[in-house]
Amino acid sequence: LTILALAACKIKETTTKTSSETASKESFISLYRSGCYGSCPSYKVTINADGSFLYFGKSNVANLGSNKGNIENATKFFEELETVKWKSYPDKYPIDNVDFAQFSLEYSNKNTTKKIQANSNAAKELIDLAQKIDALIKDVEVEKLN
Repeated sequence: LTILALAACKIKETTTKTSSETASKESFISLYRSGCYGSCPSYKVTINADGSFLYFGKSNVANLGSNKGNIENATKFFEELETVKWKSYPDKYPIDNVDFAQFSLEYSNKNTTKKIQANSNAAKELIDLAQKIDALIKDVEVEKLN
């Protein structure tokens, strides 16, 4: 009976570990846009593969502070992200002009984790991706968290 009880505990421990490992491998992408000397929007958004997102508006945006929302049909977008050759891009592009806004992209899935600090000198694919994220969240209803 003691052996069965110990075996049951071991099975429970393995199952719990597997669930937490699966949760930690959830795919996400984050976009951070910094401010500029003008009225550039400054915010960070993190979109999960299930379409849920967290948004923190810092300045020159309609939704200031912490917010959350959901993007319908995010699956197709994340399938597209899997085709990006993340490792082919440098981790950081040199600052092109301190007056201009900079942006960062961070992507993670079970196989890849990449963070890129970019600006107007970044590869066109990265600039387009940042604009696509902007478009995804533009008209989505958000819920204030604070």
